[in-house]
Amino acid sequence: MAPFKDPTGLVIGDVRVDWADQKGFYYPGECVAGKLFVRLDMVIQQCEKVLFMCVGESHAEWESGSGPDSATHGNHEIYFYETKIILGAQPPAKDIILNPQVIIYSFEFKLPNNLPPTACIFNPGRPASGTVLYTVRILIVTHPWGMLDSSSNIQNWVGFEVSN
Repeated sequence: MAPFKDPTGLVIGDVRVDWADQKGFYYPGECVAGKLFVRLDMVIQQCEKVLFMCVGESHAEWESGSGPDSATHGNHEIYFYETKIILGAQPPAKDIILNPQVIIYSFEFKLPNNLPPTACIFNPGRPASGTVLYTVRILIVTHPWGMLDSSSNIQNWVGFEVSN
C-alpha cells in the first residue's frame, strides 16, 4: 500500500493495486488487468470527479557544451494515455462529496505493441539521465473555493514493468 496524500502532504488514505497477473511484468501487446483499491480516511469536499489513468511515458535530460556555452536539454514522450471516470457529479450538480470509503475499480487495458522496456538511467557525474515509466494512477479532481487549479488535485500512482 502506498500513502495517499493531498497537495499539502497530509495523508488522507492509501492506494493499492492487485494485479491479475502475478508475474511482475508485462510484454508489449499484453493485456494488463487488476483491481485498484483507494482507501479514503477523510471527507473530500468540492470534488468534481475521480479518474483512473493508465500512462506510459519517458523523460530524458542531457547536457551539451561546457562552461558558459553549456545547455540542458530535455524530452518527454507519451506512449499511451487512457482515462476513465470512476466517480463524478451528475448534472446539474457540479460537485460530489467523497466520504471516508474504499473505492474499488477493476481495470483492463491492452498495451500497445511497440513499447520500450521500463528503464531508469541515472549517471551521477555524467551529463544524461532518463526514465521510461508505466503507471496506473488515481486522480481526484478538486476545486476548492470554486477555482479551477490543478495544484489542488490529489493524485497517486503505482508502477508496473514492461519487458522485451
